[in-house]
Amino acid sequence: MNDDRLHDLLIEVLTGIVNISDNQSDYDDWKFLIDNGLVEHSKPRGSAGSRIKTINLSGLTDSGKQQLEKLQAT
Repeated sequence: MNDDRLHDLLIEVLTGIVNISDNQSDYDDWKFLIDNGLVEHSKPRGSAGSRIKTINLSGLTDSGKQQLEKLQAT
């Protein structure tokens, strides 16, 4: 993922709760934020009759805030 995309995703989480599902086209980008500890998130939840999992991203972790500051400084 390039720095511009990372910056955009971090800003989106910073400005409000983001709901993602594992079947959306940019799921891997969001998963990168989760896997690297940059965002606070819920556990994946499924709905009845569907295999799709949904995750709520509710804010930036300290690491996420530091990463955003680093990106904005460049």
